[in-house]
Amino acid sequence: MGDEMAATDRLARAKTRLEAYYEAELAVLSGQAYKIGTRSMTRADLGEIRQAIGELECLVEELQ
Repeated sequence: MGDEMAATDRLARAKTRLEAYYEAELAVLSGQAYKIGTRSMTRADLGEIRQAIGELECLVEELQ
């Protein structure tokens, strides 16, 4: 039963991370870079985010 609980915890963590990556993807899509005065901000790389989403979607599917 310990292994089943560990798998359930791992699935929950993977789903939480996947949701965070979906939110990050939306943030990047709404504005990759912006500038305020002399300061500039560039969000995370969209390709890396999408790669992580794909990997996490596969993991979640596997764990379910």
